[in-house]
Amino acid sequence: MSWRSAVGSSCVALVLLATLWVPRDGNAQATSPNVHHVMISLPGPDGTTPQRVLLTWPRRGGPTGWSQRESDFPVLIALHGAAEAELEPARGTLAWNAEYRVDSAISALMSGSLSVSSFGGLVRDARLRVLNDQLRTRVYRGVVLATPYTPNLLSNAPGSAAIRTYSDWLAGPLLAAIRANAPVLATRDATGIDGVSLGGRLALEAGFLHPEAFGMVEALQPALGGVVDAIARQAIQAAHTAPQNIRIVSSDGDAGLEQARALSTALRAAHITHELAVVRGAHGYEFNRGPGAIEMMLHADRALRGVL
Repeated sequence: MSWRSAVGSSCVALVLLATLWVPRDGNAQATSPNVHHVMISLPGPDGTTPQRVLLTWPRRGGPTGWSQRESDFPVLIALHGAAEAELEPARGTLAWNAEYRVDSAISALMSGSLSVSSFGGLVRDARLRVLNDQLRTRVYRGVVLATPYTPNLLSNAPGSAAIRTYSDWLAGPLLAAIRANAPVLATRDATGIDGVSLGGRLALEAGFLHPEAFGMVEALQPALGGVVDAIARQAIQAAHTAPQNIRIVSSDGDAGLEQARALSTALRAAHITHELAVVRGAHGYEFNRGPGAIEMMLHADRALRGVL
């Protein structure tokens, strides 16, 4: 089945799910007219249990959100945090949209002008000017965002069997399903992975365990307690296969900031090119809904299109 025929059968299921789930804070986000949603289903990491994954991309015209002007988008897989790992998988897959409000971030980027309110107040004037300059120089075109359920594997040692199984699923069956159900560029350079907190750590591991699949690896406020050296070794090993666009984003109120800096120091010592960005905010939903979502989506649009 092509992605165009899959769209029609998946969209109704998404609408029903969205109207049945009110986020934790009780403030449901209205469906955005600027994004298109498709819910896909495939066997999960165990190879048998069905798992639903939400795909989101900019709506650029036409009944499916696809236009002749832009038929192919890069792919970004984004993993959620530990709180949503406690939910049933069907709800966890909605975390970025319902809890972290990534639709609002995409709409703000598509408008071509960000404001302090776009970040929930969590942005410095200098950073806001830089990002708006970027949007004026080159319009936001967007990516296909895939948000699977993220199991809580923080107690697992880096590279454990459970983490490898999940990483293999992300880089294999999930990526293949995304490419079959959405208008994407099926190349390594146009494929990235990201995540926040728990998801940030697992994004780093999956990205470094599969450098053949992911050209970009980013982590937002990654949960790196006690695993910095091991993650650095994974990055060094991945670099022997192929260079990756690596970015670590932390914040001035994040308890994990020093660990993020330690990972950056280890990567720098190994001569691995990367970026460490420290923005505003504490570790929590306010960050995810503001600077986290905007920084993630804008960087992916640039990095996965090769314009950084």
